[in-house]
Amino acid sequence: MSHSSRSNNFEKAEQGRKKVVAKISALGAQDIESHREGHRVYIYAKNANRTKQFRILSRTCIARTGRVPSWHASITDAKACDENIDESNFWVFVAIETSKPDADFYVVPEWWIKNNIYTVHQAYLARCGGRRKINPNSPHHAVKWERIKEWFNRWDLLRIDEN
Repeated sequence: MSHSSRSNNFEKAEQGRKKVVAKISALGAQDIESHREGHRVYIYAKNANRTKQFRILSRTCIARTGRVPSWHASITDAKACDENIDESNFWVFVAIETSKPDADFYVVPEWWIKNNIYTVHQAYLARCGGRRKINPNSPHHAVKWERIKEWFNRWDLLRIDEN
């Protein structure tokens, strides 16, 4: 990957993180901080009363007008998970369309997205004889809009205004 591509990806990711921080701040989140952990930057925040903490990993897609967005993830995130109704870790998929002033947000519980990546990747491998077709060593995994559209604006899951 060229320096220019890395720089553009970093800028895109930072743009998405800033939009997530602005949104959760507007919803009343407190003590918002970002921390780099390996190659990822997580957003940590507390609910309005500072009694519960949550963690967000944002994934950003710059979508062209009329195109269905998709985001990059990794098969290293794949994990068979059971539902966790008390989840405090989330992935927020941010779709920034250049022709719109506001971004679209898909707020997904971490247990759900890890399980979904696992399930979708296992089904893909089953269709392909057990290995990736083009590059067997690639960890890349695309998360398509159709898979996460049900999580549109599900900020309620963070329970920011809860005691």
